[in-house]
Amino acid sequence: MIKKKYFTIFVLAFLLVGGNRVPFPANIPVEHFSYFQYPTDVLGFKDAKEGAEITPEGFIFTGYTEIIFMYGPSLSYFPLRKHYWLEDEYLPIHHWIYSIDGVEYKFEAFSSPIDLDPDRNLIIYMRIKVTNKTEKTKKAWLAVGTRYQPGESEGPGRYSPYRHRFRRPATPEIKGMYTQEGEKFNPDWKFKFEKNYLLRNGKILFVYSSNAKPILFSYPGYKTEKSTEFLQPVVPSSPAGIVLFSEKLSPGESIDVNLKIPYTPVLPYSMEAQYILKSFYEAEKERVKNFWNQLISQGMQIELPENKPVYVYKTSLIYDLIARDKMGDDYIQKVNEFQYDAFWLRDSSYIVRSYDLGGYHDIAKQCLEFFFRWQRPDGNFVSQGGQFDGWGQTLWAFGQHYRLTHDRKFAEKALKAIMKAADWLEIEMKKDPLGIMPVTTPGDNEAIKGGHITGHNFWALAGLKNAFIMADEMGKKEEALRLKKLYKKLRKNFLRVLNRTLKRTGNYIPPALDVAGGQDWGNLLAVYPEEILPPFHPAVTETLRRTRKKYREGLMTYGDMKYLHHYLTMKNTETEVIRGEQERVLEEFYSILAHTSSTQAGFEFSIHPWADRDFHANLTPHGWFAAKYRNLLRDMLIREQGRELHLMSVISPAWVRQGDRIAVKDAPTYFGRISYSIVFDEGGASIRLESRYFKKPERIGIHLPYFVEFVKADRGKLKGRILFVKPSIKLIRIKWRIKKDIPFYSFENEVKKLIRKYND
Repeated sequence: MIKKKYFTIFVLAFLLVGGNRVPFPANIPVEHFSYFQYPTDVLGFKDAKEGAEITPEGFIFTGYTEIIFMYGPSLSYFPLRKHYWLEDEYLPIHHWIYSIDGVEYKFEAFSSPIDLDPDRNLIIYMRIKVTNKTEKTKKAWLAVGTRYQPGESEGPGRYSPYRHRFRRPATPEIKGMYTQEGEKFNPDWKFKFEKNYLLRNGKILFVYSSNAKPILFSYPGYKTEKSTEFLQPVVPSSPAGIVLFSEKLSPGESIDVNLKIPYTPVLPYSMEAQYILKSFYEAEKERVKNFWNQLISQGMQIELPENKPVYVYKTSLIYDLIARDKMGDDYIQKVNEFQYDAFWLRDSSYIVRSYDLGGYHDIAKQCLEFFFRWQRPDGNFVSQGGQFDGWGQTLWAFGQHYRLTHDRKFAEKALKAIMKAADWLEIEMKKDPLGIMPVTTPGDNEAIKGGHITGHNFWALAGLKNAFIMADEMGKKEEALRLKKLYKKLRKNFLRVLNRTLKRTGNYIPPALDVAGGQDWGNLLAVYPEEILPPFHPAVTETLRRTRKKYREGLMTYGDMKYLHHYLTMKNTETEVIRGEQERVLEEFYSILAHTSSTQAGFEFSIHPWADRDFHANLTPHGWFAAKYRNLLRDMLIREQGRELHLMSVISPAWVRQGDRIAVKDAPTYFGRISYSIVFDEGGASIRLESRYFKKPERIGIHLPYFVEFVKADRGKLKGRILFVKPSIKLIRIKWRIKKDIPFYSFENEVKKLIRKYND
């Protein structure tokens, strides 16, 4: 999802900033490696309406203010975060650290709404430990204050921190949509220190430890008095309300600074303020940890010998839940709390399926209820003008939910909407000269004006396929027959047009069927998420070949190869999983992981290959990346293919050393809940399966890794590189030999390779 106005901003920003290659910082542990030069993170909570940004410098940016930090006797701003990570590497409790002039400043921050209730104000809790790391007594300074936002030209060299903040107050994308809460700058704001908090116009901006000293600066335009009251400087980037912590520290001695920041400022004598003032950092932190760990434990579990893939899997769930808003009775799935603080059918359909595949069916259903709001009177599903892929994506998401849950009550409601949507498509196909999805200008992604968008047709077919399967399984034979006939008609017409196009393009599937140019996007969906063309169709093979040529740094590019695109890559990767191209999948899988942050966040686009690793205003974390990554890792380990269940489609050589174990627990599938574990030894692997089928697969396919030579198995029949067994099998023993001189893929190797290429 790339909005035109943001695309223009990103292009202009690059022209101003330049694209020189920037080396990675030294001495950062591999497990805390971060790809981004200017990292941003989110402080939020499941279903909370808002989220605060941790800026590249470690400041806290909300819709109302920016909490800033300074160090040393001259009160300098802290530099960019280089070494930062999460609690236990996956929980949303953020850590970052600076070592400056022998003093260590260790930051820790998390957020939770009052009483963990997402309808109440979000509170940000921070603790900063300042430690003397020298062998002599040393005075340490730490200052905390506010400003509305940074200046546009502030920072060393050409760095402008202003471009790494979300814009506020956010502009509504759609009439009636909920947007980021905030407040415009006002030069007449009045500040006051009272007790141990800072007030702005009588409301608390932040609460600080009692061992601090307020500082009253004098600026041009300031009105300063001997009291603790003062006016806002006329410049939005000017600091206001500074408190200073300064102490002489013996060698190894530390001081702790605690802060509590309400996202929405509160009156000091309100119930909210009393909760904030009485709350304790450690107690709130423990509640937050327990909340997220309990939630994660409720879904499908993945266990691998390599930590990074699992950490990204877990944290991606958290990022998507933070991006979801509860507004009254509505659960609105957004992409993040920053520049994409709105609703898109296309993003949300992927995210909802990620919830369903992860076993969070109640959460998925809550999100899907909001989809019904976007059906127009004519039956079309549209969340943004011209984006008709939403029609197919909605039907696909509805059908997927039913196939994984068999929720009859939901399906009854969904089928009514689907039949109304079918009315729209039948009318449009009759009007359209090609008999397919109508001409449109989506404005996003394919970046084409007025054409038959290839991906819109792939999505319509994927939606219809899931719709008629759902109707048939419900026993709605009349509706199923009508939907299946519509699917066949659309597919026939589409393939006729596509085949003419392929003759013109040399078997490359283009973004639009009848308009030249455009960006690769939905045209990469011929095989996944639903098989419209056979996996080895010549057009699929040629499209993969041509788009792979556009890869840079191991990722797909966008904008005529100007930018890396993180999650666009996975459209190809999922197809390669189905095609059995294991090495290619692993190459892309580890490139995807190596381009995340040390807080397991993925990005969208706008980063130039081999340049400054700057995503500009396209801030992380990105929820669509998170969902697609979770779905990819799941499909590598367990997936459906027609009436078959496939296991171990792609596993890494880093996971199969002697004594290693892979486990998947409680994985929802079209056939029921599946669990399996694999233990590797010197001569092969032992596989245990547990199943709770509501519909048995015809057979189970166990894929042999590319790096082994098959010897024998005590069950099943080998066909090519897949061992097929009966669905009733509980235990399988496979013997193999590890091949010599095989490429060894791992996260650590990929990171070292990327660092070497950037730093050489």
